[in-house]
Amino acid sequence: MSKYGLEFLANKHPYIFIKLDKKFLKTLINEAVNNKENPITSKSFAIKLDCKYNHKWGICTAVRNWYSGSTSMPLWALDKILHLTKYSWKDAEKHLIWLKAGQQKGEISPKLPFETNREFGSIVGHILGDGSINYKYKQVFFSNTDPDLLLEFAKCMESIFGIKPRIWIQKISKYEEKREWLKRVNSLNQIPRNHPVGLFYPRICGLVLHAIFGEFASGKAKSVTSEIRRTKDEFKSALVRAFFDDEATVYVSSHTIRVFQDDITILNAVQEILFGFGITNNQIHYYIKRGKRRHYFNISGYGNFVKFYNKISFTSKRKLLALRKLISSNKKHFKPYKN
Repeated sequence: MSKYGLEFLANKHPYIFIKLDKKFLKTLINEAVNNKENPITSKSFAIKLDCKYNHKWGICTAVRNWYSGSTSMPLWALDKILHLTKYSWKDAEKHLIWLKAGQQKGEISPKLPFETNREFGSIVGHILGDGSINYKYKQVFFSNTDPDLLLEFAKCMESIFGIKPRIWIQKISKYEEKREWLKRVNSLNQIPRNHPVGLFYPRICGLVLHAIFGEFASGKAKSVTSEIRRTKDEFKSALVRAFFDDEATVYVSSHTIRVFQDDITILNAVQEILFGFGITNNQIHYYIKRGKRRHYFNISGYGNFVKFYNKISFTSKRKLLALRKLISSNKKHFKPYKN
């Protein structure tokens, strides 16, 4: 399982801001000046950090603010300070309080290093399905009407990033109508039945996801990146599960699991992942809906249904029940191969 810590993030996004435990931070900065100088008034220290020095007042304002804890420190500065001490990035991770993308609000409190586990797979799969990462601001968004899927996404995000979502309820409307935001609530338990719900997360979450998995979602553009393709089966299984929870339908009467997507390249990639689990599927077809192509492929056959149930499955209770019915109704038609 791949791991990604502060050093990795500093190389990708040096302007991510960090807040460390105040006692550790002071110890770190004091060692960086060999415990002989006042780090706030040291001109040589300011030069080593490439920070401006106020000659009139005889201080480095940036170092003063970091040392006092009044402002957070960018990762590029922490990198320079660590190189002047015996401490490592792992030591800094142990004393992490939060990370954020800028000086505005939007802090996360993750347990570092990040690991590409099932929870990350679920997050990425849902974003490829009914989620998004804003093209300009990189905020993470997920929308659904199924409480099981909303809860799953929220739990995975909290487990990985240590943050709860901003929850907004939308008005129930027809597909072609623009959805209206009704109100913000504090808990998923406050959501009225069958209402679309949007979960919002700050920019730092999008930056981390792109740093680890490539730009797999940026505005309307989505793809299964090379970084995603290199992940382990545990991650891929959770990704496909979340994607099918968002985009698939189980047709018990026609003995089919069908998954839909506008972008054929994503379906091709999902087919490859399923094949890696021994699950075969049919060719990709399309139909025209509201003037554009809507692609889909089917999974059929008792053996494939059982493998899908055991290796992928659904989080949605409704779809999981339908899958069980599908397996049960096809079992009597299954004829095992005999030598």
